Amino acid sequence: MFARLWWKEARQTWPAWGFLACVGLALQGLVRLLAGEGQEEGYVVIAGLVAVIYLFLIAAAVFAGEREAGTLGMLDALPIDRLRLWGAKASFALGTTLALGLLLWLSAVAYMGFVPNLFRITGAALIWGGVALGWGLLWSAVLGNAMHAAVLAMASLGATLAALVNLQEGPTTEAAPLLIAIGLATAAASAFAFVRTGPPRWEPHRARPVPEAVERAEASATAAVARRPARAWTYSVGRLAWETWRQVRMELKVLLAVALGGLAFNRLTEWNRQSFSEILVIATAFVAMMTGISTFNGENRGRTHRFLDQHGVRPGVAWAVKLVIWWSTMIALCGLVHVRNLRWLPDVWRAPGIYGAGTIVAGVLGGLTFPFALGTLCGMVFRRGIMAGSIAVVGLIVLGYFLGASLALGIAGPFVFLYPALALLAVSWAWSGDWLRFAPGFGKWARLALWCGAAAAVLVSGYIGGRAWDVPTLPADQAQSLFQPESFGQPSPPDEDAAPLYREAERLVLAVAGSAPADRSEKVDSALAIVRKAALLPNCDYEDPRKATIFTLPQEPSYAHLVNLLSDSARARLGRGDLDGSWDEVETLLRMARQYSKVRGWAYFSIEPQAVGLAMEWAADPGQTAASLERALASYRSLPGGFTPADRARLDRNAFRNTANLPQDDLIDLYLRGYVPRRKKVDTTEAIGARILTTPWEMARARKVYDLLAGSWIQMLGDRPYAALPLEPGPHGMGWRALPLDSHRTLTLRSARETVGLLGPAELSGFEASTPIVRLDLPGKDGVRYPRIEAERRALAMVLRLRLYQARHDGALPHSLDELPPPLGSRNSDDDPERHDPFAGDRFGYIPSSGQPLIPLADMPSQGYTSVIDRRILKPSDGCWLLYSVGPDLKDERAARNLGNMQVGDLVYPLKDGVKPPAAGAP
Repeated sequence: MFARLWWKEARQTWPAWGFLACVGLALQGLVRLLAGEGQEEGYVVIAGLVAVIYLFLIAAAVFAGEREAGTLGMLDALPIDRLRLWGAKASFALGTTLALGLLLWLSAVAYMGFVPNLFRITGAALIWGGVALGWGLLWSAVLGNAMHAAVLAMASLGATLAALVNLQEGPTTEAAPLLIAIGLATAAASAFAFVRTGPPRWEPHRARPVPEAVERAEASATAAVARRPARAWTYSVGRLAWETWRQVRMELKVLLAVALGGLAFNRLTEWNRQSFSEILVIATAFVAMMTGISTFNGENRGRTHRFLDQHGVRPGVAWAVKLVIWWSTMIALCGLVHVRNLRWLPDVWRAPGIYGAGTIVAGVLGGLTFPFALGTLCGMVFRRGIMAGSIAVVGLIVLGYFLGASLALGIAGPFVFLYPALALLAVSWAWSGDWLRFAPGFGKWARLALWCGAAAAVLVSGYIGGRAWDVPTLPADQAQSLFQPESFGQPSPPDEDAAPLYREAERLVLAVAGSAPADRSEKVDSALAIVRKAALLPNCDYEDPRKATIFTLPQEPSYAHLVNLLSDSARARLGRGDLDGSWDEVETLLRMARQYSKVRGWAYFSIEPQAVGLAMEWAADPGQTAASLERALASYRSLPGGFTPADRARLDRNAFRNTANLPQDDLIDLYLRGYVPRRKKVDTTEAIGARILTTPWEMARARKVYDLLAGSWIQMLGDRPYAALPLEPGPHGMGWRALPLDSHRTLTLRSARETVGLLGPAELSGFEASTPIVRLDLPGKDGVRYPRIEAERRALAMVLRLRLYQARHDGALPHSLDELPPPLGSRNSDDDPERHDPFAGDRFGYIPSSGQPLIPLADMPSQGYTSVIDRRILKPSDGCWLLYSVGPDLKDERAARNLGNMQVGDLVYPLKDGVKPPAAGAP
């Protein structure tokens, strides 16, 4: 009898077992294909997840499924008592679950081998599975709905593990004896409940109608159909709505229990949660999925869809009425789950961002509708609710993983769940006629497969085409004009490249430490000579522009050695009174900074402030004469300009194009090295994410988006002075709407000097937000530093001019900047570019000091561009005139304090009044 009962169960469950086995093996193969080797946790997680899904399916179906199908009475008629019947069914559930788990476990071992902790994880999984089996058998023994039994078993297992095990550590044998006891106790309680209920009481049945009665009934039905009004659907809508609402009320208790249970569990554990609770997300998905399954599965269980067909109900009418009522019920239940989060709606509605409030609401509704639509289709296709629920759970996990990953990676917007939800609903509508009539034969299943394949093809092709083609292409002639690839994509001639000389100078500097004292001076002088020679060359190629990528850095020497070499020499010469020699070293460092502006990376932003600070220190020296200052000012104005911010954006664009043209495997390897630089191992999710981000259509989109962003940056620099760049934008609002929206960023698309399009801030920010690869190295990412650099450069020119005026007027500083003569080429003071503060958009401030403590001009190099002020170098500024810029905060504090933390304060340059130049012939 045991064998017969096992055979009966096997006939019913082998499709589910085989389907889940194929899904598990396919997912493990997909992980191997997408993530590559070394992803042990992915294989084990898939094996455990699929086995647990089957466990809940079979445990809930063995008893509750029989009651649901009305076959338990037939089993009670067999010559077997209920205890042996329970044993047969429970042992079948245990055996087939172990068989499936063993199959997937062996597949995982074949992929990854015997890794550390494998047997510990396997033991923990067996213990947890025993608890799950016990809860599943118990709820199946006392309930008459298999899907409800499975859901309550999942909730019971979750509550048990949350109470006894630290889930943050993953699968563990913690509290193993207690868990084993709970599993045995629940299994025993299941057996007791199943036995105590006893055989069901026989109900009187109607006698079968004789054939004549059947013929009369069919003739009556045919006549009724013939007399059906032409617009019968108007009469059936109200009746269908009443019948559907009756079904909703029957299922509402369990749906409310799941919703309130998730909400209560979240409240009980929220003390240990730092972000939006995943418990609410899981509860919401389950409520939506169960509601969707109940939409048509109730008709399937009772075979009442044939009754509707015989009474002339149109498939589309039945589909629409049931869908609207159950969908509205789902929205109300999900609103109950998230009742605490509804208070955010006013803030979301008012917050600025690249997505409108209506878009976000539609996206949220799509996220709720997706599990509902998946459950609707499964409940329509599969007669047994537990089978529909199992297939829906598998589909929800697989599809939800990829859709959720797309949303998390940023390659999909708020509508990521809406489009698949609409496709699933369209398939269910198209198949509603076959569902209602359920004609025998293979035709209905072929049509279902056709509709599902068509929906998948439309979604996939639409997604790929949308990613690649919904971004406008920068016209070729405009791209050529903006990016100048012939100038920024080729290496410099060897005789114009200073990089080898700087590397040789660094080698000599490093050799000084191990040299004899007599040789040190010679090596230092040799290194200085090489650096001076290198600084006169136009370019400095520390990398081949044809091979540069956003994941590689220029192979430059340590600039600190070279900067210290020049700074020490300049200060030593200045201390000896060699003003011209000291300025030569300062000028060399300034030239070196301009060269480094042509090199990608952050070295330029460190060398430039040190060079300007050293020049300030030189200018503040009391031994300066009018001749030395005049020579320094002339040489400073004749320095090469270096690369502008637009030129550095062209460098970045060239590196990004090289990156996008790499083979996919090389690109993935470089991406993962940069993404997890401090970890030895990349997990499965990161590996799959890297594979998705580097697909051909994503890279095609990234090339176009980067060109648009770089073009908008360069175009903006051409439309206004680059010193007037926008300050770093701050985030707005919350969630999707927290993406920065830079109102300064626009791009006019031109072809053959004709305007063909205009992209505003919202479009450009949207392209940036939806293309993750681009965000790894945005053009203009260091733009916030340029106003500070330009302010320092102009301030140095003004300091040299003020000191020159002072030297020519016996130590007296002017009382106004208007007293300074304009530089050559300027008609008046208003046409003097050196006097304009890049932050204020007006002239530098120039006022007498009130004695406030400030950084002396000679100590500017020690401060650099840092935001933390060393209070020990602050000195009273009595008897000084203060040249100042309002700084990044754009607030004129009249030089009350130096720029410090949080970018608050002014850029202040104190100049001591009454510093007379040395007398002629003085040493």
